[in-house]
Amino acid sequence: MVKLIYALIMAVIIWPFLLIAVLKGIPLLLRFINGLGIRFEKKVQEHKDLTEKFDPLGQPYPLKERGLCDNCSQAIEDVFFLTSGRRLCKKCYDAEILAAKEQP
Repeated sequence: MVKLIYALIMAVIIWPFLLIAVLKGIPLLLRFINGLGIRFEKKVQEHKDLTEKFDPLGQPYPLKERGLCDNCSQAIEDVFFLTSGRRLCKKCYDAEILAAKEQP
């Protein structure tokens, strides 16, 4: 008799509350996972913005416009106009900056 009463209590009272708790918890879990994804995307975008604005040494890139690179002679949308009068694409500019850093 006690087992029957226990089974009725479980079936009528406790299981519905557990089911409701689980069903309400699923959207909360999905919102939490979505929030993690949004934060990750924000960090990736911040990193991308920093790498576009600063050279490998951490200095801001010089002014850029469309033009021809003096090293590789390619027409590129973003060519850096250096104060020395040279024009370099991002690839050539980064290579030159890193080479200058390695030389004592």
